[in-house]
Formats: sequence, structure tokens, C-alpha cells
Amino acid sequence: MIEFTARQQRLIAAVRNFAQANYATGGWDYVVECWEDADIAEVVGRARNASSAIDRVRKALAPAVEVRTAITAEADREIAIHQADMRAEAEAAGWTIGQDGMEIVP
Repeated sequence: MIEFTARQQRLIAAVRNFAQANYATGGWDYVVECWEDADIAEVVGRARNASSAIDRVRKALAPAVEVRTAITAEADREIAIHQADMRAEAEAAGWTIGQDGMEIVP
């Protein structure tokens, strides 16, 4: 077990609290779900305060957030294309599709 200094413990706690409060934005869910205290301590390094520690973690998260954003955007595009294709096929077959896109009536 790694032992942290009191300063490190305060910074780790500040980062964890911020990550928990911002779970659904900016990749902070990665910190909550995947990062150990040692991971946070490594990224935080010699940060002087909580704000600096959080900024350092934010910068470390940026590449993962960028990849996730690109993957999500591509998935959303593919889903839209698939839905449009399915709608066109159903309409070509004479089916009526409800406004919600879910109800299909022959």
C-alpha cells in the first residue's frame, strides 16, 4: 500500500470530490471508475492547491475525452444512417412509420 503525505491526501480528496460532482461531464467518470489514488497522485505531482491539481487531471483526461467524443459522434452518425435506411425500406414496402419512429403499421 502506498502511503501519501497529508498534502497528497488533500489533493487526491479534492480531485475525487470534483470528479464525483462532475461525473457526467469532461471525462471525470474515468477518474471515479478507473483511477486509483496512486494514479491521481502521479498526475497531480507537486500541484500547489486543489485547483491546480484538478487542472492537471483535466489535462490528463483530455486525450481520452477526445477519443470518446469522436467515437460517440461516429456512432451517432452510423445510427442515423441505419435509421434512415430502415425507414426508407419500410416506406418502400408500404409500411407507415409513426412520428416516434417506433410504431410501424402495415
